[in-house]
Amino acid sequence: MVIPYGSYAALQRHIVDGTIVKTVSQGRFIIGEKDDAGYISWQVANLKHAPPARPAVYLLGGSSMRECIPSAASLSDAVKARCETRPAVKMLASSVQDYARALAIIDNLPAARGGIVVLGVHHAQFASPRGSAKDELKGIDLLMKSPALRDFVARRLGGHPTNNLREGLRIYLNEYRARRDAEPFRGRAVAYHQHRYSSAHIWSNGAKRWRLDYWLEGKGRPGGEFDTYFAFNAACLTECVKLARARGFEVLLMECPQNAFIVKDAFDRYKKKYRPLCTTLVDEQDAHYSDLNQTAGLTNMDFRDLYHLVEPGRAQWQPKLADALAQIVTDHIETATPSSSPSPATSASGREPSASSTGPLTGLFGAVIASQANTER
Repeated sequence: MVIPYGSYAALQRHIVDGTIVKTVSQGRFIIGEKDDAGYISWQVANLKHAPPARPAVYLLGGSSMRECIPSAASLSDAVKARCETRPAVKMLASSVQDYARALAIIDNLPAARGGIVVLGVHHAQFASPRGSAKDELKGIDLLMKSPALRDFVARRLGGHPTNNLREGLRIYLNEYRARRDAEPFRGRAVAYHQHRYSSAHIWSNGAKRWRLDYWLEGKGRPGGEFDTYFAFNAACLTECVKLARARGFEVLLMECPQNAFIVKDAFDRYKKKYRPLCTTLVDEQDAHYSDLNQTAGLTNMDFRDLYHLVEPGRAQWQPKLADALAQIVTDHIETATPSSSPSPATSASGREPSASSTGPLTGLFGAVIASQANTER
């Protein structure tokens, strides 16, 4: 199927301004149950279309952040139990989410009500190659435009980078067609699954130690990706904090979960490099910092591997995170009365927007793609 250029432009516009959520439900927008990128892209569009009526908590970071709590709703309940304020909690963490992608998300968050941006701090995020920031400007992963990321890339890497999502949309639509043409997804809503791991997926100690050695001898070796790209990613994290603060958000830098039983002191070299940066951001940007690994009481069996919590560990991590968030809410954030208006993801009847099952692309994006294509014939 050939999609005209103007159709890409129209679809980009509807995603970027958030109006896509009026015609396409999340369940029909994402490609599969584990489509982090599609889920976050739709969630951010929905936040633009209907900003939270109360201060929100936005969790950003890699997959260890995605796995660290049972659910956004349960974290919201836990915070309310501590400070009588129920924040709107949004899980926007995803696999391989680096600080460039976090910067794009922060640039697109609704700032009117404020809230807290929780940024996971993890040594692997400082090993992300510079090219991923350029890819994100093309929409390769997250379908959102970010002037802040464009300006950051221009300052750090030079040139005059464009921020056009056509390449990312092409990749997304091709994959969408390939996956959604097959059962059981044809013309149906898909339920997004936040968690990928459970206690049934725990690695053996031998496999965990192999993974540790793999990092130490690969990206973490002297002169490896961590050392090569640290300065770029440190600057990007700094930009994330500055942008969030400038837009009125409190910022919590949170050390991601780490399996101390296996890791011991193997990652100390990386911590000695990035923790002074966290201290500087706390001092200069009035950010907050927390290492819950010191108090959560995690054991080896709470981890699937080195970083990803499973059920018992999530239940221990969440109360400590809720403590930190409740303190920030109490000290810094004015409460707001929640709105009673219905979610834009539902129609007046409370049902998801319908989509034709005549074909995955025509059914899902017919109002955007088909109409635009007709005008170009």
